[in-house]
Amino acid sequence: MLTKNKFWMFPISFCLLFLILGTASCGKKSVAPTSDTDGLNLLKNSSFEQDGEPSVEGWEGISSCNVYRDAPTAVGGGLWCLLLSGGCVWETALYPLNSAEDGGIYELNCWARKEQYGVGGAGISFFNKTKGEFGRSAPAISKKWHKIVLIDTLDFAPGDSIYVLLEAGGGFAGSCTGFFDLVKVIKRN
Repeated sequence: MLTKNKFWMFPISFCLLFLILGTASCGKKSVAPTSDTDGLNLLKNSSFEQDGEPSVEGWEGISSCNVYRDAPTAVGGGLWCLLLSGGCVWETALYPLNSAEDGGIYELNCWARKEQYGVGGAGISFFNKTKGEFGRSAPAISKKWHKIVLIDTLDFAPGDSIYVLLEAGGGFAGSCTGFFDLVKVIKRN
C-alpha cells in the first residue's frame, strides 16, 4: 500500500509544480520589444517606448501626450507610436543626429500612416536646425501602416545642428494626423 501512494505522489507533485510555474508568470507585465537593439541605428528610443511604457526620451518638440497606443505589426513595433496632428500649424518632432558626418549618405526609414482631412500631409526628412534648411522628404501616403524610406547625402558646415524631422499638418483647408514608429537612421557609406 505504501508503494502505491508513492507512485501517485510523483504525478501529482509534477502536476502541482507545473501549475505553480505556469501561474507564477501571471500578473507580470509583458514588455514589448523595441528596435533599439539595432546597433547601426543612430536613434535610440526609435519605437517611442521603454520597458513597455510610452516614452519620448531623446526627442524634442513633443511630450508624452504625443505617444499613442497603436503600432505596426512589424517586428519590434511594440505597443506605442508617435502621433503628430496639425492644421495650419504643423506639429513636429525632432531627434538630434550628433554623430552625423558631413558628406555622409544616410538612410532614414520608419513605419508611418496618416489620417488626412483636406489639404495636408505627414512625412519624414532631415533638417538643418542651424540654417532652417530641410533636406529631401518622404511622405506617409496611406491610412494603413507602411514603411517609408528616404536616402540623402547630408551636407552641412561645422557647428550646424542636424536632426531627423517627423511632421504632420495641413493648411488653411485641412489637417493631418501622422503616426510614426520604428524610426531608423543608418549610415550607408
